[in-house]
Amino acid sequence: MKQHNDPNRRTLLHRGTTTVEFSIILPMFFLVLIGGMQIFRYTVVANTVETAVIEAARQGMISGRSDSAIEAVAKDVLDRAGLSGYSININRLNKGANLNVQAQLSLAGNGFLVPTFGSSWTVSRSCTLRCE
Repeated sequence: MKQHNDPNRRTLLHRGTTTVEFSIILPMFFLVLIGGMQIFRYTVVANTVETAVIEAARQGMISGRSDSAIEAVAKDVLDRAGLSGYSININRLNKGANLNVQAQLSLAGNGFLVPTFGSSWTVSRSCTLRCE
């Protein structure tokens, strides 16, 4: 029985192995990459929503500020970040002694590349401050 020790044949066999390994790893790599980007986007959106409610509550601590002026501050922060589909609620608690600002936003339409991945995720943040 004759053995084949042709170096060209070995190279062709290794090329096929490399192609198969690459085709198996590539989809998993893209899944991890896109998933990581979407989680990063969620973190950025959550931080932006939190900044919006804190800034709105800080402005609302000033006496005489209307609810629409407080809401405009939060909308300004969210609009500058390019976010859409949010809702903002302003509540005055304890006969106006405390101000609570809440914002809620869905990641649907606010994601990176894949609009369906994480589209059911929502970000909700609130801030309560004592009015002076």
